[in-house]
Amino acid sequence: MSTITMGVDLAKNLFSVCAVDASGHVQRWQDLGREAFALWLAQVPAGTVVAMEACSGAHHWARRCMEYGLQPRLMAAQFVTPFRKNRTAKNDRNDAEAIATAARQGNMRFVPVKSVEQQARLAWHRVREGYKTEGLEISNRLRGLLAEFGIVMAQGDRALRIALADLVGSGGVRTGESSNGYGRSLDTGSRPTGSPAQLGGPEVQLTIRVS
Repeated sequence: MSTITMGVDLAKNLFSVCAVDASGHVQRWQDLGREAFALWLAQVPAGTVVAMEACSGAHHWARRCMEYGLQPRLMAAQFVTPFRKNRTAKNDRNDAEAIATAARQGNMRFVPVKSVEQQARLAWHRVREGYKTEGLEISNRLRGLLAEFGIVMAQGDRALRIALADLVGSGGVRTGESSNGYGRSLDTGSRPTGSPAQLGGPEVQLTIRVS
């Protein structure tokens, strides 16, 4: 097993790599592009510890490390910060060295590497939660706009849907564009909460008649 620990500061296009030996001394730094970094991983001796912050893309690169027989170590960013030598002069190389140093600590807490299936499931939940948040924001915005015309309704998404249906049915709110110039249109994008195949539902256009 290699006694060298590789600290990698991940990025979209340029990766900074710092090699630290068993005594904690920096052996070398490297700046690699995305494709060059992928090729570099294939050349690192098997068993080498490759440490990274658990940020965007980290689990992908950790899985690549495992394919080459390397030992990926993912850490939360807040656990790496105390090992940065100069916190006022933050740069990629300092970050890479801090990552390598942090990974050598015996009491460091590492993040388990997620499989592709685990990440896909997590991504779906994040998208779903995002739509729920957006739906609440749209509902609150619509309530505020309707309140300007004296239309107030009970709390809850179901109450809002029922009230809007009643307004449309009673003529208080008309669908489509105003033909007499006395209307104002409100466009609200419908955000479904079903499966990915169900996303992208129809838009709803409401026209409020004002005198």
